[in-house]
Amino acid sequence: HVVVSYPVDFYVADGAHLVPRGRYARLLRTLCHVLGGSMSSRLWRRVREERGLAYTVSASLGTMSEGATITISTGVHADKWRETGALIREVLREACDGKDPIRADEVRRSLGTMVGSQTMALPSSRTHAMNVVDHFVHDAEYETVEADTSALRALREDPELTARHVNAVARYVLQPACSYVTVIVPDKKQ
Repeated sequence: HVVVSYPVDFYVADGAHLVPRGRYARLLRTLCHVLGGSMSSRLWRRVREERGLAYTVSASLGTMSEGATITISTGVHADKWRETGALIREVLREACDGKDPIRADEVRRSLGTMVGSQTMALPSSRTHAMNVVDHFVHDAEYETVEADTSALRALREDPELTARHVNAVARYVLQPACSYVTVIVPDKKQ
């Protein structure tokens, strides 16, 4: 397994302003989805489809009380981990340095998938419970899943602006010096 993670603050300087937790968290989720949230994501295409290095690759946002982490993970053949790790970091570096910025069409597609997934999960008691726990852990004002879905729809209304904001978040968060790489190689004796 190859895991690349980045620590994330809940607030980020945007010029002279601070981006509020809710909007910032949605921009982070959008960034994660564009990078590795579906079969049309950047990492899926580059790692799986173009290079055939892994069966699956994903990016996720893990939240904690003081911040969060963006985690990219994949399982690879033991002799491909270096190449896979280098390719993952290359894709992330290109998003961070603006060489391959997040595009409006990627944002629109990702937000559409996120809204659809969330809408399908609305009736679930698990979804409701996880939403309550998330707000409790972060000592945040409670926001319903419906309100979050509505806010994601609002981000989708102006994909050009949202893409600019997601790129600003990518430049801030995906700094190569801030990443942690973990490789888990199974013991061949087992």
